[in-house]
Amino acid sequence: MAELIHTFTSGKMNKDLDERLVPNGEYRDALNLELASSDSSQVGTFQNIKGNLELAYKTYNPVTGARTSWSSAYISNLTNAVCIGSVVDRNTDNIYWFISSDEVSAIAYYNDVTKVVAPLIVDANSILNFSKDYLITGVNVLEGILMWTDNQTEPKSVTIKDWLESTADFLTHSQIYGRDFVEQDVAVIKKYPLQPPTLVVNSTTKVDNNGSPATVTANVNFAFAYEDSENNIVPFTPENGPQQMTWNSQPNPPFYEIGDILLFNFTGNEDTSTDASIRGQVMSVIPSDPNAAQTGAMVTILSVGLGTETQTIEPGPFDVVLEQIDPIFEFRFARFAYRYKYKNNQISAFSPFTNPAFLPGEFEYNPKNGYNLGMVNNIRQLEINNFRPADLPEDVVEIDILYKATNNPNVYVVDSFTSADEEWTNNAFNIKTEIITSVVKSNQLLRPYDNVPRTAKAQEITANRLIYGNYTQNFNLNSPYDSNSRVHVNLSAGILSRTIYVDGGESSVPGTGVNIDGNMVAQSVKSIRTYQTGIAYMDKYGRTTPVFTSSGGAISLPKNQSAASNQVTVKINSPIPSFSTGESFPYFKYYIKETSQPYYNLCLDRFYDAEDGNLWLSFPSSERNKVDEETFLILKKEHDNANPVLDNAAKYKVLAISNEAPQFLKDSRNSKGSLSFDAGPGMTAPTEGANEIFVTGGLFDDTFGEQTRSTSGLLLRVSSPGTT
Repeated sequence: MAELIHTFTSGKMNKDLDERLVPNGEYRDALNLELASSDSSQVGTFQNIKGNLELAYKTYNPVTGARTSWSSAYISNLTNAVCIGSVVDRNTDNIYWFISSDEVSAIAYYNDVTKVVAPLIVDANSILNFSKDYLITGVNVLEGILMWTDNQTEPKSVTIKDWLESTADFLTHSQIYGRDFVEQDVAVIKKYPLQPPTLVVNSTTKVDNNGSPATVTANVNFAFAYEDSENNIVPFTPENGPQQMTWNSQPNPPFYEIGDILLFNFTGNEDTSTDASIRGQVMSVIPSDPNAAQTGAMVTILSVGLGTETQTIEPGPFDVVLEQIDPIFEFRFARFAYRYKYKNNQISAFSPFTNPAFLPGEFEYNPKNGYNLGMVNNIRQLEINNFRPADLPEDVVEIDILYKATNNPNVYVVDSFTSADEEWTNNAFNIKTEIITSVVKSNQLLRPYDNVPRTAKAQEITANRLIYGNYTQNFNLNSPYDSNSRVHVNLSAGILSRTIYVDGGESSVPGTGVNIDGNMVAQSVKSIRTYQTGIAYMDKYGRTTPVFTSSGGAISLPKNQSAASNQVTVKINSPIPSFSTGESFPYFKYYIKETSQPYYNLCLDRFYDAEDGNLWLSFPSSERNKVDEETFLILKKEHDNANPVLDNAAKYKVLAISNEAPQFLKDSRNSKGSLSFDAGPGMTAPTEGANEIFVTGGLFDDTFGEQTRSTSGLLLRVSSPGTT
């Protein structure tokens, strides 16, 4: 039968008629056709698709046009090689396709200009796990980043330029950062720090060259006088320039630096009643080697105290004290964290924040000022350590140090460090001021981890954002031993109490106490509280489950343990889910919630006896909103000392609240004298329950005056009842 050839001008497929009856301009069937794109003049018309030609070139010389074909370790050498996905990058004229085989999983690319076929990534260690049963269901190229998903493993992405030449052929595992690549190198989700940094705080400005708190006082011999050309002692003036001072022999010599301000106090000879008060600045140290023990310094005197400038003071011992700067974060509870910045400008989630950087002082409450000076932060040296952990991902190029105050929802960047910085190398950063550089976007605080699906079937780019669909996000908490049985979380909580000595001694457990003004102070959870503990499991990338708890996770801390340093202990008594079992240890977080009603601390100023036998307690007006007439006051510390009150009966209900002192407290009472007597004939000694006392009238009149008998409104105070 003759071949029927029709044009496609009508653009209509007609399956209803026999091909012999199909009108011209219509067609019954078509193969190898595509609809012309809008880039050509034949918009909306069909055109033939060119056939396929196998290309196996490895190199290409654009000058000579010479190409070298693969001789071995090519795609054709792979067993059961199957293309499971592809994508065209028109910006670079590259075609990328995904290959599954028995030996390796690979991504190959072909450049339409150079006509070269080469491997981009080769996986011989079962990381990509390409399979003909799991096609690449979503793949995109955006700004040089290749992203794909197969609904089987973690969504993946690579920066193409970093992986060129990562392998020599289609059988050799790709290399990155000088090693075989691992899943973390190609996963879309990025790891974030799982541990907080550590803090070292000091109340003094200096630390010595070993990193220990430096001695800031010393007794030194200092030549506080000059000799003129005739060897006569002349009075000191600051214009005389630097003078040398040397340390006395002592076990721990001071550690000073150029620019330090020193305060000198010298008690003169017996015939001199004026003390010298001198302020000087260190110009150089002796010796100049920073690693050597200091033996002296050259000091320029900045000023002298009243009366000192006219004295001729002989060389002698001075008490030298380093002038302290004002504390940093004096009225704040500052907490610190850090985050990673990766090569492709991706930013990780925050690490956990540290405990507040707070160094209290000795309890000092002044009712007139209305605040406790012991709660003022006394930190003058703050060092942040361990923000570059041992397992730092190789593609991290920068680390941000973060700061947050407890009374402010904003998070700030304190500073950023790269591998070229000394802080990066030392893994330590000293904060000397409260200056911060920039604020972090508020939504980052609500980002506990990267919310990337575990698997996804659909993927697309919209507004330069990567979007997934038909994805699997959370975990099924099934028992690792029985997939049909859910994990039963079983926690047990308790209290670990440590004795803290307040006489300058050490804590009973090393490292738990801080010496403040000779007293050992330690961190502790609060007593008279109920704490509920819980656990959240994590996978290796930090994805976290909701918090789970059990009946054994609750613990109460009684009042009689308030004098100790107390910590909550938690133990997991149930199996760990398989997804949370890491390479060397499981991943999980403990959570502790205080479920009791709000408690407030009140500092008592004075107390007075009330007329009805109760007590009036005086508190500053700033504490007024902390109490109402349904409040109970629990006494935990004796008034005006540090002795704890452990008795549970020391609990008192507020009966009345007055913004003004009761009238009887305002009245001024003048004593008319005191009378001591023995209960002889005609007299009655004070006894319990009695409402009368009889004394001799003459004795009473001689002591208080006869007119006192007829005066009303007088009060009588009886002391030492009985025979006296």
